[in-house]
Amino acid sequence: MKLLETASKKADSAEVYEVKGSSIPVKFSSGELESVKHVETTGAALRVIDGGKLGFSTTTDPENLTEVVDHAIETANFGEEADFEFPDRLDLKEVNTFDRKIAELEANDLIKRGEEVIE
Repeated sequence: MKLLETASKKADSAEVYEVKGSSIPVKFSSGELESVKHVETTGAALRVIDGGKLGFSTTTDPENLTEVVDHAIETANFGEEADFEFPDRLDLKEVNTFDRKIAELEANDLIKRGEEVIE
């Protein structure tokens, strides 16, 4: 987690939320296949406490760490007083919510299921 490491060097404390995903939206209109896309998403949200105030910034560019941190610190200048602390790092038990069968579905599988629903 390079973003957290970078932010921790510049701000009093920091918290990062990262999301990565992949989807295949299949759209039907009037019973006919209209579009199929493959969408990859990656993003991160950074909250910092700096000078006792809360700052925030987001990015979809994982190479742009310094700018994201700088923006979060800048917003802290105008942020609300932070009357809390971010939690320490914890080693938490992993919760298995991933279903490989769903992840392995391809566009043709989704189109077929859509056609079945329409029928």
